[in-house]
Amino acid sequence: MVAARDGKVDHLQVLLRNSANPRARDVYGWEAVQYAAFYGHASVIHAFEGLNIDWSRGVASGHLNWVSTDCNVLHLAAMGGRNSALRFIAENSLIPDLNGRNDNGESPLHVAATRGNAETVEILISYGADINAETKGGVRPVHYAAFSGNAIAVRALLQHGCSLAADATGMTPELEALKRGHTEINSIFREHGLQQGMYISFYNSMSIVETALCKITKLL
Repeated sequence: MVAARDGKVDHLQVLLRNSANPRARDVYGWEAVQYAAFYGHASVIHAFEGLNIDWSRGVASGHLNWVSTDCNVLHLAAMGGRNSALRFIAENSLIPDLNGRNDNGESPLHVAATRGNAETVEILISYGADINAETKGGVRPVHYAAFSGNAIAVRALLQHGCSLAADATGMTPELEALKRGHTEINSIFREHGLQQGMYISFYNSMSIVETALCKITKLL
C-alpha cells in the first residue's frame, strides 16, 4: 500500500514476487491501485496489469472526506489532474466505461471540470467521455466548471460543443457563474455566445437580466 502510494515500483515488484496480495485493502477500504491513481503513479498502475484487479471498483470515503463514495481510479486520477495516470488508464482500457458514476452521479469528467485542468478534461474527452453526462439532477460538467470558477475547463468544454441547457432546477451554467460571482466565466460565456450568434439578447436586455437575478435570489 505504501509502495503504491509513494510510487516505489521496485519495492512493489519485490512485494508482488513474494506473494503480496495485490487486492489487499486498508482500514478505509482502499486498495493499492486506488492510491496509485490518486497520487498519479502510472508506472505503479502498469505493474498491477494482469493481476485480476477490479479497476472499476469504487472507494469508500474514509480518510479523504472530500472524496465521494464509489469513485473509481479514473475519478481519483482526475481529482488532482494526475494526467499521466489518467492517460494510461484510458489508453489501456482498464475501465471500459469512461462515464462511470460515483454516488453523487458524477462522471470522471464532472470531477475534472471541478478539480482538474484543461489537459485532464481534454484527455477524458479524447478517449470518449461524454461532455454532456448528467447527474440525476441533470447537472453537466460545464455546470461544475462554472460553479467552481474553473475558467480553463469551461473553455475546453465549450470548444468541444457542450450543451448550455439548464439542469433540472432551471439553472444554466451562465446563471451558475453569475450566482457565484465568477465574472471571468461570464465573460467566457458571453464571448462564446457572440461567436455562435447566441445569447446576445441575454446580455443586452435588462428585462432578461432582471429575470435571471430574480431566479438567483430565490435560490439563495
